[in-house]
Amino acid sequence: MKLKVNGKEAYFTTSGREIDKDQPTIVFVHGSGLTHVTWVLQTRYFAFHGIIQ
Repeated sequence: MKLKVNGKEAYFTTSGREIDKDQPTIVFVHGSGLTHVTWVLQTRYFAFHGIIQ
Protein backbone atom coordinates (compact mmCIF):
# COMPACT_ATOMS: atom_id res chain seq x y z
CA MET A 1 0.00 0.00 0.00
CA LYS A 2 1.06 3.60 -0.42
CA LEU A 3 0.75 6.63 1.80
CA LYS A 4 2.19 10.15 1.91
CA VAL A 5 4.56 11.09 4.72
CA ASN A 6 5.68 14.72 4.79
CA GLY A 7 4.75 14.99 1.12
CA LYS A 8 6.79 11.93 0.11
CA GLU A 9 5.34 8.64 -1.07
CA ALA A 10 6.02 5.64 1.15
CA TYR A 11 5.03 1.98 0.84
CA PHE A 12 3.92 -0.31 3.63
CA THR A 13 2.36 -3.68 4.29
CA THR A 14 0.03 -4.96 6.97
CA SER A 15 0.62 -8.61 6.16
CA GLY A 16 -2.83 -8.70 4.60
CA ARG A 17 -4.64 -7.66 7.76
CA GLU A 18 -6.73 -4.65 8.70
CA ILE A 19 -4.97 -1.88 10.63
CA ASP A 20 -5.90 -1.99 14.32
CA LYS A 21 -5.19 1.46 15.76
CA ASP A 22 -5.36 0.03 19.29
CA GLN A 23 -2.33 -2.21 18.64
CA PRO A 24 1.30 -1.02 18.64
CA THR A 25 3.04 -0.51 15.31
CA ILE A 26 6.48 -1.78 14.30
CA VAL A 27 8.25 0.13 11.55
CA PHE A 28 11.14 -1.47 9.64
CA VAL A 29 13.16 0.95 7.49
CA HIS A 30 15.66 -0.43 4.99
CA GLY A 31 18.58 1.45 3.51
CA SER A 32 18.87 3.00 0.09
CA GLY A 33 18.97 0.50 -2.74
CA LEU A 34 17.37 -2.26 -0.67
CA THR A 35 13.79 -3.58 -0.62
CA HIS A 36 11.28 -4.92 1.87
CA VAL A 37 12.89 -8.33 1.34
CA THR A 38 15.53 -7.16 3.84
CA TRP A 39 12.97 -7.71 6.61
CA VAL A 40 11.43 -11.05 5.55
CA LEU A 41 12.84 -13.06 8.46
CA GLN A 42 12.04 -10.39 11.04
CA THR A 43 8.44 -9.91 9.89
CA ARG A 44 7.95 -13.67 9.74
CA TYR A 45 9.19 -13.98 13.32
CA PHE A 46 6.77 -11.36 14.61
CA ALA A 47 3.87 -12.81 12.58
CA PHE A 48 4.43 -16.35 13.92
CA HIS A 49 4.72 -15.08 17.48
CA GLY A 50 1.40 -13.24 17.32
CA ILE A 51 2.92 -9.78 17.21
CA ILE A 52 1.70 -8.82 13.73
CA GLN A 53 -2.06 -8.80 14.11
